[in-house]
Amino acid sequence: MAREPIKLILVDDHPVFRDGLRQCLEARKTLRVIAAVGGGEELWKAIRTHGLPHAILMDVEMPGAGGIELTKVLHEEHPEVRVVMLTAFSDSERVFAALKAGAVGYLLKNSSPDEIRDTVERAAAGEPMLSGEIAGRVLREFERERAEDHLREPR
Repeated sequence: MAREPIKLILVDDHPVFRDGLRQCLEARKTLRVIAAVGGGEELWKAIRTHGLPHAILMDVEMPGAGGIELTKVLHEEHPEVRVVMLTAFSDSERVFAALKAGAVGYLLKNSSPDEIRDTVERAAAGEPMLSGEIAGRVLREFERERAEDHLREPR
């Protein structure tokens, strides 16, 4: 018996990138893009129109409410919706802010189409997903913080 496709909303303020991403994702029958929007206001309208998706693939930097702010509100109101950030920015500050806001994945826009599709599918299934480069950075940051904490402990 075939499973229902994963319902997905794309949020990115660049129409050409958004349209190309939609085509890339819909090449896999397991994914169905129910809306592709340019920002927060359109996102809330799409949710009212189409219902809650299983996952949202969202850009970090957008005019108005950015992806991190939108993720925080989404996570507070609808924690069952899995948000994956897709961005050109790999700095630790944005990565950690996105994860703290409730994102379950963080991908760079130079990721392969298969990596993007796999990440969305796995995130929708409940797995936290970070691209290899981002995962390495997160682990190094935690190691650094752990070492600093160890040095601060009274002896």
